[in-house]
Amino acid sequence: MAVNLTQGAIARICNSDNFSFINKYKPVLQVVHSRHPNILWLSDGSAGSLSIPGILSPNLEELMTSRKLQKSSVVKLTRFIVDKQVHNGIVILDLEVILDKCKPIGEPTLLTEIALPLPNVADLQFFNSRTERMTVNLTQG
Repeated sequence: MAVNLTQGAIARICNSDNFSFINKYKPVLQVVHSRHPNILWLSDGSAGSLSIPGILSPNLEELMTSRKLQKSSVVKLTRFIVDKQVHNGIVILDLEVILDKCKPIGEPTLLTEIALPLPNVADLQFFNSRTERMTVNLTQG
């Protein structure tokens, strides 16, 4: 199955302000790296583009543990928040897995942990509680 990533999506996300894309922008991206049950890096396949880190909300962690979402998966982000204050990435509230496994698309550059440290356990607990509250608020209107 041929799939096209949303070219330029990472630059657009990185240049946005917090909360600007929730329920509006739905880019198709590829997972280029994953860590922990809820941390992954996404690429839009653009030449020379960097990948962006994302933290999955708790309701999506099962996708990682069941391997439906893994390195090389192609996903469509359906609800996410740009979060530059804590970890300079995105909090993924919902997504669709388009392909669970696919050859690498483009030549993404993975940011190293030196350039972008992983959040510590306290940060993950903060994100989990925060995204749970945000998900409840969003679904209630």
